[in-house]
Amino acid sequence: MSKKNLGRVKRYRSSFYRSRRFWLRRFLSGAVALAVIFALGWFIGPAVINFGTHTWYSLKDGGREEPVGPDTASSIVTSQPEEATPTPEPTPTPEPMDTSAGWSYVTLSALGSEDAARATAQDLAAQGVKYAVVTLKDSQGYIYYPSAQELASGSVAATTLDAATAVRVLKEEGIVPVANLYMYQDPVAPYTDTSRTAAVHYQDTDYFWLDAAAENGGKPWLNPYSDLAFQYLSGLIQEVEDLGFEQILLSGVQFPNGATSSCNYGDTAGVSQADQLAAVIDRWQQDAEEAEVTLWFEYSLAMAQGGSVQLGGATPDALGVQNLMVSLPEEQTEETAAQQETARTNSASAQYRVWRSGSTASFNS
Repeated sequence: MSKKNLGRVKRYRSSFYRSRRFWLRRFLSGAVALAVIFALGWFIGPAVINFGTHTWYSLKDGGREEPVGPDTASSIVTSQPEEATPTPEPTPTPEPMDTSAGWSYVTLSALGSEDAARATAQDLAAQGVKYAVVTLKDSQGYIYYPSAQELASGSVAATTLDAATAVRVLKEEGIVPVANLYMYQDPVAPYTDTSRTAAVHYQDTDYFWLDAAAENGGKPWLNPYSDLAFQYLSGLIQEVEDLGFEQILLSGVQFPNGATSSCNYGDTAGVSQADQLAAVIDRWQQDAEEAEVTLWFEYSLAMAQGGSVQLGGATPDALGVQNLMVSLPEEQTEETAAQQETARTNSASAQYRVWRSGSTASFNS
């Protein structure tokens, strides 16, 4: 029987290899596709995430904009809140003068202890006195508190006052303490000054000028033109400020009593006596204003009228005195009343004026 010829079986060896190349191409294509997808994801992924997050929070918070990007998120985490700028404390306004109240000079013994100071303060208040004047440097040059000034080394008295305690107690009882300092009228400091430049000299000699004959108790004076004297006196003002005094009365800011042509003030640089006093007063008043302290200047009625040699012929107005105390003579006469009127006219620019009679004083005499 014949058999159907099924033909020769062909063997395709290349089909196997074609299949292997096929899968290799597919693998490489897939790898490339993955790389492309990864690259696209690397570059556009953050933007897509930011957009999606932004949209989510916008919908969640009712459309309120919130910065969320990587940079802003980092700043939110790492930034510190700014420190609040402290509100500056207001500058205290000095208490205005009570022009209806009286003044009284108080002895050191009346302030010798805390109990004594309190009793004194209460007694003053009962009398309608508000301003208590305490002399801490007198016309003899003695200082009644422990001064640290170099020229004060021979001037501090054997018995001194605990001034800081006295100031505190007086204030607690509603009394205003006023420190009284005699300035250029100082017969002690000239002898302490080894340079001998702080005092007024006699003519062209190295001797001190005295305000009377030596046998009659004549005393030297500090020189208003001396820089050393000015620094010394300025230091005393600073010290009593530090003790708590907010009112300071300066006496003896003048040229010597009975000044004559025999006084030698050294190199004056052509500055007149009136101009020198005005410059000194202006400087002390400026310093007091910066320290929020009220400064007073005391002159006799004769000097307050103007024209006296002790003030270089100037009036209180010409010297620029802002707060003036006028010492009246013991006997009040019609002539005294006329002189007071002249003194008022010549101190019209003063903010306050007090009239002293003995150990008491008032604004309205």
